[in-house]
Amino acid sequence: MTGNLKIGFLKNLDPNLLVKIISKLNKKYPLLTIELNSYSNHELYQQLESATIDLALTMSNHDPRYQQILINKYPLVVLVNKKSELAKKDKLHQSELNNILFDVRKIDNQNKFPEFEGNLLKIACNQGCAILHAFVKDNCYNQYIKAIPLEPVIEEGIYLVYDKNNHNPAINNFVSLIKNKSLNV
Repeated sequence: MTGNLKIGFLKNLDPNLLVKIISKLNKKYPLLTIELNSYSNHELYQQLESATIDLALTMSNHDPRYQQILINKYPLVVLVNKKSELAKKDKLHQSELNNILFDVRKIDNQNKFPEFEGNLLKIACNQGCAILHAFVKDNCYNQYIKAIPLEPVIEEGIYLVYDKNNHNPAINNFVSLIKNKSLNV
């Protein structure tokens, strides 16, 4: 297959997942030109709506206009400053948390353009905490931030999201690749 496929993905998405997906896609369709760009979750849905991208790898916003296929689930963790009292714990319950800067379970009720790096910096400076997918635990602020499992264990998914009215044939090939579980994620 030849052609173009514009893929948007969530900023700071699991790099292992991204490498697996794009490597498999490149291997199966070496003549396909793939354009990759990262955005916030809200921006990804805007890009889908304007047809700037063909598909997104992101969190679900449960919008019925889009097809959504679960790719992988991740446990949630709480990112806290390493010097905070919370950092001494092995697990955290939400009731123990103050000043939650961002919670992936509440993407519709928060800042639609969360600045991930800015929130990490705030956590590093002990100005709050965040509830995020476990894959974000490895970041540029590891020297200052600790990831602690959220109790009870809660998992949130990452999805392949696309507009069913977009007729780019490369989308169907990508969807088949995901549906056939050939990624082994």
